[in-house]
Amino acid sequence: MKKLITLIVVLLSITACSPAVQGFVDLPDSQEIAINGIFVAIGALLLDFLVGRFAWLEFFKQYREAWSLALSALFIRWLENSLPTGSDELSVSAVALLIAVALYLLSRTALQRKGVKTFQV
Repeated sequence: MKKLITLIVVLLSITACSPAVQGFVDLPDSQEIAINGIFVAIGALLLDFLVGRFAWLEFFKQYREAWSLALSALFIRWLENSLPTGSDELSVSAVALLIAVALYLLSRTALQRKGVKTFQV
């Protein structure tokens, strides 16, 4: 029994000091705001689509921003914990690229739905 307790204490001390436990990349506030905006836009579009398909979901329309912001906060925390540490600048730049791609696709979809023709040279 004494060996088991010693083994548990040693294992806990080794895992508590491991660098994997301390991994966390703090995203800039501007990127967090952009991610919040993307989630609110996608959440509104998704809920409008679902209300169009299922009329009984009309009640949930008043909560779409709150749900989207809650999902956005969960996604941001997950993303900050899953990004590799050690090269924080590279991780932040990769997230900025993904935000730019998502905003491009959202704006392109919105413009196509409005009937805007493509630019021609």
